[in-house]
Amino acid sequence: MMYRDAVKIMRQADDSDPWAGGSAGNMSETYRARVTFATQRVIGENGQEVTSSVHIRMPGKVPVGYGDEVTFKEPNGNEKTKKIIS
Repeated sequence: MMYRDAVKIMRQADDSDPWAGGSAGNMSETYRARVTFATQRVIGENGQEVTSSVHIRMPGKVPVGYGDEVTFKEPNGNEKTKKIIS
C-alpha cells in the first residue's frame, strides 16, 4: 500500500484518554498516510454505531486517541480537521 498522503495529528491537551498513551497536548505531528473517502458504519468510543466518511491508514503503530484531531486534504484540495470517532 502506498502512503501518498500526509495527515497532521493534534494531540489532546489532557490525559483523560487512557488510549492516547500520555501524549503531550497542543503539539501537531505529521505522518505519512493513505486517506480514502468512503461511507462506512463503525463502532464509536462508547460502543454506539456511527457513520464514518474518511478512513486513514498509517504505517506502523501511531498512538491516536478519541480526543485527538486529524487534519487532512480532501480530493478538491481543501483542508479538513476532524475528531477521531473509531
